[in-house]
Amino acid sequence: MSKPSGIHNLFFAVILALGPAAALATPGAGGMGQAPGMPMAGAGCHLSGPGLHWRMANAPVPMLMPIVWRHAVALKLTPTQESRLRQWRGEHMKVMHSHWEQMQKDSKALRKALLGGESGRAITPLETAVLKDHAGMLQHAIGQVEFLHHLLTPAQWTETTRIYTHMKKGGKPGPGTCQAR
Repeated sequence: MSKPSGIHNLFFAVILALGPAAALATPGAGGMGQAPGMPMAGAGCHLSGPGLHWRMANAPVPMLMPIVWRHAVALKLTPTQESRLRQWRGEHMKVMHSHWEQMQKDSKALRKALLGGESGRAITPLETAVLKDHAGMLQHAIGQVEFLHHLLTPAQWTETTRIYTHMKKGGKPGPGTCQAR
């Protein structure tokens, strides 16, 4: 198995911090059922074994974006839906990256202060900044789910959430995942 790249390490940290929003930025792994030209197929789940990666399975907001990208063909996304997904990702990648950089900076400052023996009023502004960063990332993740809920048809939404539930229980995400049960 190859050593994770720096970008993967970055996104593992984001996943730990906020879970769902990381799906926007994780590089695609390709896979069965992906639509041609879909930039995020297989992204976010790091599907090296059955089910969702534990960091995503335990995230406070469900990780649906990588499922939609991975199963775009089986979900029968329309060209308009694919276009809106690409547009949404393009618009939000910049925001995600700047949030991530700020969160890293604030987390590092808080960690340094705590390891340096600071407490009380000295760490309060740092703590406030970290909490604000996490709240912003959480709102971004919730917005992602709301976007998908409005973008997908009721049948596509039902199938996406069914796949998520199946994967959360340890089911394989590969071929057959999108078949009716």
